[in-house]
Amino acid sequence: MVSETERERGEANSTNWIDAPQNRWGFLHVRELTRTARIGGSPSPVDPLPRRLDDVGGFAFDHGDRRWTLSEMLAATFTDGLMLIKDGQVRYEYYGGLMR
Repeated sequence: MVSETERERGEANSTNWIDAPQNRWGFLHVRELTRTARIGGSPSPVDPLPRRLDDVGGFAFDHGDRRWTLSEMLAATFTDGLMLIKDGQVRYEYYGGLMR
C-alpha cells in the first residue's frame, strides 16, 4: 500500500526536484532532498502587508504561438504560489498544487 506522502512525492528525487511536475512536491520538501540550514526569523512581530486584491487571473498575453491567460500559464507551468505586490499592497495571491 502506498502512503499519501509517497503518492504526493511521485518520482521527485534530489536530481529532478526543481523540474515540473516533481517541483510541486520538491519545493515543499527541500530539507528532505538537499542540505539546508534553518535561519531564524525576526524576534519582533512583522506587520502584515495591506491588501487590495485585484482579479488578474484573466489577464491575457501572447507567448510562443498562442494567447495565454495568467491562470492558464500558472497551471501549465506547475506554479504553486504567486504573490503580486504593488506599491506595498498585496494585489494578487495564487496557491495551487500542494500549497495552501
